[in-house]
Amino acid sequence: MRLFILFIALSCTVIQLTADTKTTRHNLKATATDSRQVDASALTPAADSISISDYDKPLRSTTETIFVTNRCSTATGLISITITYLSVNGEMLHKRTVNLPCSVPPGETRQVSFRAWDRQQAYYHHSTRVTPRSPKAIPYKTEITVNGAVFQ
Repeated sequence: MRLFILFIALSCTVIQLTADTKTTRHNLKATATDSRQVDASALTPAADSISISDYDKPLRSTTETIFVTNRCSTATGLISITITYLSVNGEMLHKRTVNLPCSVPPGETRQVSFRAWDRQQAYYHHSTRVTPRSPKAIPYKTEITVNGAVFQ
């Protein structure tokens, strides 16, 4: 009887392990998300020392791009920002916090790209250089707030 219970327990474990990794698509690999977990106590308030400029996300793009300027005396290792996505009429479409690993030396600016919020690729930032010809394309605006940074 004990052997039978042990056999059932091992079978359930094997079934559970294979169920977690079973997929119909081949060669899939886990990817890191752009909202990495960061201990809030590790963040240093950086409202005066870190600035964000020149946001861009063209239609059908899978990435958003910003420029990060470090006005602090030490290099950054990670910045935490909150992005509010607004329709051109000012209605909120979405809001998220993103933790971006980026090394920006003191007094310099770096371009940082991260995964776009728009999974359907139907939205474009209103200031994008090329205005889409698609009548289904939806323009939006952003408000970006720096929550803090981890300095090296």
